[in-house]
This record gives sequence, C-alpha cells and structure tokens, in this order.
Amino acid sequence: MRCREITLLVVIICTFMIQHGDSLECKSCQKNDSSCILGYNSETYECLNDDDVCFSWFDRTELDVIRDASTYKREHIITTSQSAHIRVKGNQSSSTILNFCAHNYLGLSYHPDIVQASKHALDQYDAGLSSVRFICGTQTIHKQLEARIAKFHQREDAILYISRFDANAGIFETLLKETDCVISDELSHASVIDGIRLCKAKCLRYKHKNMQDLEMKLKEVTTADDNETSVKLVVTDGVFSMDGNVAKLPEIHRLAEQNKAIKNSLEAAGGYTTSPKQLIDLLR
Repeated sequence: MRCREITLLVVIICTFMIQHGDSLECKSCQKNDSSCILGYNSETYECLNDDDVCFSWFDRTELDVIRDASTYKREHIITTSQSAHIRVKGNQSSSTILNFCAHNYLGLSYHPDIVQASKHALDQYDAGLSSVRFICGTQTIHKQLEARIAKFHQREDAILYISRFDANAGIFETLLKETDCVISDELSHASVIDGIRLCKAKCLRYKHKNMQDLEMKLKEVTTADDNETSVKLVVTDGVFSMDGNVAKLPEIHRLAEQNKAIKNSLEAAGGYTTSPKQLIDLLR
C-alpha cells in the first residue's frame, strides 16, 4: 500500500473516532477519545484486560449488546489433557471438574494405545503434510484409513476430512445443483445447515422426526418437479446430538424409495464421507 493510501486510511479512522467519541468507550482504560488508540504508552495503547483491547472500539457497542443478551461466548481454557475429569483455568477449586461437553465419548483422546500410535506416526511421517490433499498432502496412512472406513460401512470408497463441518461443507455443493432439492430434519446439526447453505438447490425442512411431514414435503417436491433428472436428497442426523434421540432411518429409507429420493444419514462426530466411488472421486 502506498504512503498516500496509508495516510488517507489514517485520516478516515481518526475522523470516525472523533465523530463517534461520545458513544464509544474502551472498557479497560475508560477513555472515549482518540488518545486511546493513538497513544504511544503501551498501557493505554493495548489494555491488559482479557476482553478489552483499545483497537476494539469499532465493535464495542455491538459487543455490549451481545453481553447484555447473555449470548457472549467465552473460551474455557483447559489446563490438563482431555478426559472425563479436567482442570479449567480460573476455577478456584483445587479439584477436577467433570467434562460433559466433549466428543470424547469412548475416551480415545487419552487412550494409551492411541497416544502411542500417534507418537509412532510422528516418528514415521513427521508433524505436517505441508500441502492440501490433492497437491502433495495424501499419505499412505490416509488411504489405509479410508479403505478401512469404506470396508466397515460396506461401501466402495471413502474420503477423510478434518471435521464433520468440513465434510458437510463439501458434500451438498458437489452433489446438488439448482434444479435439485434437499429436505432436512429441522433439528439437523449446524454443520448440515451450513453445508446446505453453500449449495444452490431448493431447501426444505420437515418437522423433527415427523414422517408424515417428510412424506408431504417429498410429494410436494415430486408434484412440482417435472425434471426427471433432478435429485431429491433427504438429510438427517443419525443421532441428534442436542436431544440424544435417534432418527427413524427405516421409515426415512422407505419414503425415499417410494419418492425416488436419496437419503443421507449423518452420524459421525469426526469427518468423512463414504459412498460409491464415483461420488468420492467428485469430492476429491
């Protein structure tokens, strides 16, 4: 950026600070003028309070609204390994607390065999891939695990992702086009909702585990659609993480078969897709 452009940017920022000085205030240093952001004293230039840095003037009023609504999220900093019993920074008690909010359902995060296998993999393959999968980031251990996943599910192939969010971000946009339709349970996981938003297909939701409503949505789409090549995809969690109840997969399968739709059950906390090889090749 040239000097002239930098100068113009500084002028715009200073003008904003002066015009909005009365409504903005750094919660730590209690200043409401430009001396806070322009000061050279490190104690005022960047406040030591966890939540408040003087550079956050621009978002201060919005953050106050979020805090007032009790929707402000703070990270809980764990000072021990992941397990059922953990210690959290700021907890005054000397004892551990129970952790009910992790995905470590089977205790694999701290299982000694898993830890040892991870150490062995580091010794053999080092600590990073140095690239994305399709350039030079695929190693033999990826292909071995994908083959075992596909065999377990009795599918042709599988592809790994770093998380379920990434898996769902890739599947819908690849599989569906503008003339297609996706019908999902209204309590689908957030990763499903975000993944569907990335595709251009028509999106419908059916009431939670309500097969009558799903059938009505399928018939509605079938009646309105005169394109024989369009795809109708029914999506549901296998186990709904917030409520703990289980999808009615046999009934969903029956309705999908009757209405020439595809069903997709999402069950894993980790990230992978397993299916016929042709779809996996598309995802790669």
